[in-house]
Amino acid sequence: MRHYRRTKSEKTRENFPSSCPFVDQVEFMRKATPNEVREKVRDLLSKVKPRGNWILSTTDFFFDGTPYENIQALADAGREFGEY
Repeated sequence: MRHYRRTKSEKTRENFPSSCPFVDQVEFMRKATPNEVREKVRDLLSKVKPRGNWILSTTDFFFDGTPYENIQALADAGREFGEY
């Protein structure tokens, strides 16, 4: 069993296939602007949509201090860019 607590998402990604993209909820979701969240989701979905069977999610849960606008931007971008 591998533990990823407090691991940078880039390091964690080395242990998962490229078909498993991440939205880092610790640093990125707390510090990004809503537009940066939207662009991150658009980029991730452009990579996973061609193969199908994807789930848009953060790598874990939303931490205290995550701006509600960023959570909304994640959901809105998922609806906008996630449709086939």
